[in-house]
Amino acid sequence: MSQPNMPNITPNISVSRDDVVNLLLSSIAMEEMGLAHIINAEGEKIQYVLGTLPGITGPPATIQDILNVNESTQTMLETIFKKEIILESKMKNASNIPTLRGPTGATGPQGVSGDVVTVNGIPAVNGNVQLTAENVNAFPLTTPISSDSNIDGGIFLTPGVYSSDNNAGPPTTPPPGATGVWSLYVTVITPPIGDPYIQQLYFSNPTIFIRSSPDNGGTWTDWTTLGVQGPTGPTGAGITGPTGATGVTGATGVTGATGVTGATGVTGATGVTGATGVTGATGVTGATGATGATGVTGATGVTGATGVTGTTGVTGATGVTGATGVTGATGATGATGITGPTGPGVFLWGATSVFWADSTAPGPGDGTPSNPFSSLQDAVTAATSSPLAVAIGMRARLMILVAANSAFDEDVIIPPARHVQILGLGPWVLGDGQGANFSSTVPRNLTMQTSQVQEDFYLNQGPAFTARPVTVVGTFDNGTSVSTHTNYTDGAIISGDIIFQDIDPVHGFTTIEFQLLNGAVVGGVIQDEHQGNLNTYIYNSRISGDVTHNALRLQRLVDSRIDGTFTISAYSNIVNTWINGDFTVNTASMDVPPIGVFSSQFSNITWTGPLVIDTSSNYYFVNSGATLVGAKTVLFDNT
Repeated sequence: MSQPNMPNITPNISVSRDDVVNLLLSSIAMEEMGLAHIINAEGEKIQYVLGTLPGITGPPATIQDILNVNESTQTMLETIFKKEIILESKMKNASNIPTLRGPTGATGPQGVSGDVVTVNGIPAVNGNVQLTAENVNAFPLTTPISSDSNIDGGIFLTPGVYSSDNNAGPPTTPPPGATGVWSLYVTVITPPIGDPYIQQLYFSNPTIFIRSSPDNGGTWTDWTTLGVQGPTGPTGAGITGPTGATGVTGATGVTGATGVTGATGVTGATGVTGATGVTGATGVTGATGATGATGVTGATGVTGATGVTGTTGVTGATGVTGATGVTGATGATGATGITGPTGPGVFLWGATSVFWADSTAPGPGDGTPSNPFSSLQDAVTAATSSPLAVAIGMRARLMILVAANSAFDEDVIIPPARHVQILGLGPWVLGDGQGANFSSTVPRNLTMQTSQVQEDFYLNQGPAFTARPVTVVGTFDNGTSVSTHTNYTDGAIISGDIIFQDIDPVHGFTTIEFQLLNGAVVGGVIQDEHQGNLNTYIYNSRISGDVTHNALRLQRLVDSRIDGTFTISAYSNIVNTWINGDFTVNTASMDVPPIGVFSSQFSNITWTGPLVIDTSSNYYFVNSGATLVGAKTVLFDNT
């Protein structure tokens, strides 16, 4: 890529106003060419990480590598946007330069800044936007939508995370091989001039796709695959950081000339062979014995003595060794090759609010991706006692990412006045998971503690500290929860109970937000002195034990199965669920409309309390032999 050139002005040059305009326009064209080279280089960087760059094969990329490169490319594109705004202004000014200078006009208003205005609605400071888990509401949950929605426009041009609530088919313009179960993460960058730039990150087990629109959804790039989950490798001694790219091999240095071979030394003369010793005289032969009489063999005569051996001759002297030849001179060393570029460093993200846990790690760990905690309780303790959590309490949205196939054989306690999300990158177990179907030898419990005193410590500091305690447990993938294979492949299994425990001596009133995503609870839900509302959202999950909490408000129960009894305060919206245990409730609430039970199956149960139900669910309720103690409202019944 060359730089713009100007004519030689030494010693004199005469340039007209028209020539100045042409030179300015030429310089703009040269800068545009330079930006085009930069954009092409960013594209080749992405190809290299994805392994699609022709002729070059690098090490396999991890999801952290891909996200890191994506962030780097996005930063570069934002810088290019700013440069394009400056070039556009420069070109307009150059185009408007008159060939004849008139009187100077009045000073116009100051132009808008070329910096970025917002990202996902977050205002920029000096053109920069810092995205953290706190200010983007890491992995927020939204109202589920139909899986066959048109994701080219509408609500999908608004920042947030959207998840399919059924399997009606893939969305409009889906990625290759997409299914009806997916999640979509939308990011919007708003420049001061021009249309918003939109990115969509599409999660569909086991593949992640990405695409973008430079004109607020008017046109879209093709979907690009970020990576496919491979089989689980063997457990290593520790987590190795990503290997940097191999540098270009330097040219081979010139081979030095071969040194002169030294002359061969003179061979020493052969020593004189010593004379052969004199042979000793032969001993005297003994006399022959007399021949015995015939018949009887005579005794053998005595053997004569052996003659004396002669002396050995003297050995001749060894000849002189010849001198060693001279060693030849060493050849010159070739020039050292060019050192290759340094590989990417260790990927770090969300250092103040994101913590990593992996039961197979050597431990104890520090919560970083390269050295995760081997204990889930250690990860929870580190997150909830971090400087950010201590400073702002429930306003610190803490994320604990759990490695797939982890099994934590320990009880876990989440302290009061905190917002904690424990989400697996794949299936995981709270328990040892050594039994059939990943059952555990000893049931392990998950306890959420509450304290009005500790919450008031933050609430009394003003609106900037106001928030509710939140706990989210599960995985990122949507599981199948009604079948007998519940969450075996992509869910979280809690081998014991989920407990809500108030630790104040005088129990106060606290409202808790709780979400269970793609989880199987082998035990039940227990109220341990907790006073106050428990707003509960359950998606793609199964609860085998009893659920008892006199202030639990079941806001959503979607694509799930309940096998134990439910004794709660209220319910709002139940969809695609198998109710396999007795259900006792005080009221049907309008907290989260539409109110009622929709497209759900019943066993032979007893429902105590008001029942708002659609016609298809009512068919299963009646034909299952279920009993109702309370009033029934049948929706969509025109008879």
